[in-house]
Parts: sequence; structure tokens; C-alpha cells
Amino acid sequence: MTRPLTVHSLVPLDLANTSAIASLPAHLRFNDNGPADIVIVGPDEKSIIQALKLQARGLVILRPSQLAANSVKELDAAGCALFPVLPLTASILDLDNVDTLAGAGIVRSHLAWAGLQIEGMTEHLSALQALLGPMRDFQLMDNGAESYSGTAASEGDVPIFWSGKSVAARPEVELDIVGTTSRIEIRGVMDGAARPLEFSKATVNGVCQSIGSFETGHRKFWRHVVSALETVDPNAQWRSFCSLHKTAQSLARLG
Repeated sequence: MTRPLTVHSLVPLDLANTSAIASLPAHLRFNDNGPADIVIVGPDEKSIIQALKLQARGLVILRPSQLAANSVKELDAAGCALFPVLPLTASILDLDNVDTLAGAGIVRSHLAWAGLQIEGMTEHLSALQALLGPMRDFQLMDNGAESYSGTAASEGDVPIFWSGKSVAARPEVELDIVGTTSRIEIRGVMDGAARPLEFSKATVNGVCQSIGSFETGHRKFWRHVVSALETVDPNAQWRSFCSLHKTAQSLARLG
């Protein structure tokens, strides 16, 4: 049996991530003394510099939307696997989007985020791209102090309308995929608890039928870290995050 990967945090760790790691004892275990396979850092430059000296296999980055440009460059040059903590993206990453999006004519998505608006916007765009594939033609229609709305398009020219607010008590997602004869509804709360992501399907005559529940949040993120470390290209999600974070920053400045 493969030994569990060791995890060491250089910053105070919240309950959601601590619980997620502890719930996967066959794959992960904390090691506060000695070398670790995975080192957890914050967006601050001090913890990043310290982590790079440890030569871990992977770095997990908390609050990645708060990274300074210089820290992003240092991480890019690190030569190890990089995992930005994006719980909504992790929740959606492995869903079967082929069946879900068959015949999609329009996508509407709303994210209520308990944190900085740039964080919510980055998480929102990253999750949509994880589900829909590459997106383009980003535009911001409105950017207030507490809310935003914008448009984009998928590679298949499906129009995407995305909106959000940043003053929520807890992060909640509402995603509607509207097809020619039915609508897929995705609802979830991203608060670190073991809440499921709920899928339902509504037909044109208003009949709503549950499709199923899917695991969400931090536990799924950490399982992704374990599996990605064994792949040839573990940094695909990091590159996607960097690109979409730049897009979110540009849109926020334009607004």
C-alpha cells in the first residue's frame, strides 16, 4: 500500500481544510516535524519564500486571489506542483459536463461569496471554466461595491451570464443551464461543511426532478491534490487560475 502523503502548514489552517485532511487518513497525514510532501502557504510572501526552501513536491496556496504579482512569479519558477485552494472549482471539476450540457442554449450563474469581491469573481470564473471548458469574450456589465454581473461565451458559442455578490454570510452557488427542452439547476453551499452539491432537472412544463447529489468543497479539493501529484502535468489548474485571475482583475479595473 502506498504511504500517505505528509502535509505541513506554514500558516494557521482553518477548520475546513484541517477537517478535510484529517478525513483522508489513507492518503494524507499531518507532519509538523521534518520534511513534508505537501506544504500549505498563505498568499503572504514570507510563507512562500519559506516553503520554497523546503523543496516539497507540492504547495497548497490559501486565498490565492490575494497573491502579489511578485509571489506569482516566484511560484511559477518553483518547479513543484501548485494547488490554489478553489473549493467551488474542485466541486465542479469532475462532473460529467457532456451529459449535463447537452443541448445547452444559455448558462446563468450566480455566486454569493463571503469575502473579497475579486476572490468571488475569480472563483466564479474558474468554476465555470472547469464545467464549460475554455471561455472567451469576457465583459463586465455592472460592478458595484457589493455586486457584479457580466457575460462571456463558451467555445461552443453558448452565452454565459454570470453575476455575484460579496457580502453573503456564506458562499452559495446557483447555476442554471438552460437547454431547448429542459433546464439543469445546480445548487450548493461552499462553507466547508459536508454539504452536497444538488443537481435537479426542470422541463419546460415546470416539472422538477432530482438528478443527484455530489460531494463539494475542501475534501474534494484535497483528493484532487493527491491524484494530481501523480499526473504528468499537475499544474493545469494553477495555469487556469492565473489566467482567470488576471481576467477578473482587468474586469474589476474596467468596472
